[in-house]
Amino acid sequence: MTDAAVSLRDLMSPTSIAHPYPLYERMHRRGEPVVEDPSGVHLVSGYAECHALLRDARCSSDETGSTMFHRMRGRGELSGEDAALLAKAPFMLLDPPAHTRLRRLAHTCLIPAFAGLPERIERIVAELLDAAGEREFMDVVADFAFPLPVRIICELLGLPQEDFPRLGRWSGAMARNMDQAFNLDAAARAEGTRARASILDYFHELIPARRAAPSGDVISQLVALADQGAADTEEVASICALLLVAGHETTVNLIANGVLLLLGDPGLRRRVADRPGAAKAMVEEVLRFDPPLHFRTRVALSDIEIAGRVVPRGATLVLLLAAANRDPRRFDSPDVFDLDRRNNRHLGFGLGLHACLGAALARSEGEIALREFARRVRGAERLEARLTYRPTLAMRGPARLPIRYTSVGPGRAGTDSFTPHERTHEMHTTTTTELTEDKLGLLMQGHVAFQALWAGHELGLFGHLSAHPDAPVEETAKALGIEPDPMEVLLGALRGVGLVEVHDGRLRNAPLAEARLVPGKPGSFVPMLGWQHHIVYPGMRDFTAALRSGSSVGLRHFPGPGETLYERLADHPDLRAVFQDAMSGLSSLANEALGTCGALRGLHHVADIGGGDGTNAIALVRSHPGLSVTVFDLPSVTEMAEENIARAGLRDRVRTHSGDMFSDPFPEDLDGVLFSHLLNIFTPETSVGLLRKAYDCLPEGGKVAVLNMMQNDAKDGPATTMLAAPYFLTIASGQGRLYSWAEYESWIREAGFGGYERFTDLPFFHGLHVGTR
Repeated sequence: MTDAAVSLRDLMSPTSIAHPYPLYERMHRRGEPVVEDPSGVHLVSGYAECHALLRDARCSSDETGSTMFHRMRGRGELSGEDAALLAKAPFMLLDPPAHTRLRRLAHTCLIPAFAGLPERIERIVAELLDAAGEREFMDVVADFAFPLPVRIICELLGLPQEDFPRLGRWSGAMARNMDQAFNLDAAARAEGTRARASILDYFHELIPARRAAPSGDVISQLVALADQGAADTEEVASICALLLVAGHETTVNLIANGVLLLLGDPGLRRRVADRPGAAKAMVEEVLRFDPPLHFRTRVALSDIEIAGRVVPRGATLVLLLAAANRDPRRFDSPDVFDLDRRNNRHLGFGLGLHACLGAALARSEGEIALREFARRVRGAERLEARLTYRPTLAMRGPARLPIRYTSVGPGRAGTDSFTPHERTHEMHTTTTTELTEDKLGLLMQGHVAFQALWAGHELGLFGHLSAHPDAPVEETAKALGIEPDPMEVLLGALRGVGLVEVHDGRLRNAPLAEARLVPGKPGSFVPMLGWQHHIVYPGMRDFTAALRSGSSVGLRHFPGPGETLYERLADHPDLRAVFQDAMSGLSSLANEALGTCGALRGLHHVADIGGGDGTNAIALVRSHPGLSVTVFDLPSVTEMAEENIARAGLRDRVRTHSGDMFSDPFPEDLDGVLFSHLLNIFTPETSVGLLRKAYDCLPEGGKVAVLNMMQNDAKDGPATTMLAAPYFLTIASGQGRLYSWAEYESWIREAGFGGYERFTDLPFFHGLHVGTR
């Protein structure tokens, strides 16, 4: 007997909300990854199809453009209040460019607040389990899974603890509204509308207070940036509401679903408690096997053909991410929880431009909570055989999970990657220049020096002084929004490292700061500052551990699947944007020389391997009128390139090609291959393999070009390039460094190329190698 098609009504029934997986399995058995519901909604259960649609620019997150929305308005099912609130939609329900602007604003304010989070999470987890140790019973949801993320997000936002209960109630009602018209009666929809209005009113009351008395929390930073023109008050309130709801609702279910699995498998509990890294693996498998978020919706902006079906313009697509995570076409034994699962690229946090902004935070909270629960809670068993689930499918998790246990063991500092404050940090520096005591002191306080540089950038000091040279100190402090005494501290640090000058109470940038630290100036180093602050500094705390293990220990600060930073950045779109901005900034320093040196003259079609966000490709075609370039990179990166190419108006000359540079063929019909800031990531053997792959795909006379920062052939300088190797070992890939001129030349010749040329007159220690087939 053939299984009947699964409908939207089937999915939204109370039985299926509690147990949706049999329906997902039925959808996979039917072999129809996309089906049209009688309501006109299209249900998407296939992994490949969900993956593609999450990245498809023809899919909108703005539900007000859907046929369903207009029908609801026509039937009078949406009140004027509903419509007014939809006009204030959070950025997760917007499309670029508004989405890009507001998401980046939120990310800018969140990233500094994430500093020291693992320690804070461990402290709160310890407090919650210590309190549980005074009892023999607890509700895992109410006493553990809920308070942890609520306290963390409220700390980040600077919200008073006494407001937690009402904020939690409002947040729950808003989260239920994610099921939208699919599963809500009028009363439930009205409750969600009231909750959203209440949260927005709450933040509207807070914003003036934070403007008058900023306290360093995320809201204060958002208000400060808004006052500089980055957003309006409505947008700030909407961002705050989204951070509050998204910052804990997903994590509550992640922890509760994970504990539920631990309760049912003593062997799993022991492994998570005892094996380093097991809690990290468990979080990823929970996100696949029983994720907190089960679907997201999209609206077709035009007719879209997928899996043999045409989805008409205006149709609502329900992307069943939890079903995709159990697609047997993508995962072996998908209905089995496997802690050792390989290549676990689930869709638990979505994908693409709208991937979960707080994924890294949720992962850290989940890892620490599940590890410590497994380690400390002994003899635990459920008190209710039948679980009651929250009445929504979109955000799925138990409404309560009461347990009994024999004891809660004592807390202790962890022994794996979750206790960065316990690590010993050493810095070994070799230099061929004279090392004075003052230079040694600068090395010892290098972190402080960089933080002074970062503060000057973040406060806008260098840009302000560029626009107002010889500005009085007091006026500058007022313009930056800081008091005279803190200003004196900042100026003392920046003068100490030679970045600003003070003459008769007036300020100006030092010449190098004016040339390299003013945002928007050609040749500015500013894009690299964010990379150092958000990626290099957190990861380099583990340099000593990386030296001892010979592996990239610092990757622990960037949770997710994959063994390199580049793979993991696919799950951190905002950090990926920071990284790509840095690489683009680095490339832009040398791209002008690359365009004028004549190395690529006469070529017609060049593949930029690992081409990132398209910066190189755009610069190349602008300086070579007869050239077209294909950017070859991972799908998550080519999305960014597509946006930049479109903005540049160069879609006719710059294309993208998504793939894996090791396993997928290079683009066809090439006469040139460019490796820019890429081969330094890998071992010499891997780099030679990529060069041979370039050789094999090129015709006779084709050229390979390698652009990078270089060590000299003696391998004793310059210092900037010598200090890059620790980053590659500790964070990037566990291998690679900025190699010497002679090493690159030997690899190019070993790969089979002849006619070798060096181009040495490139800025910021860059060099270009060209080989001809």
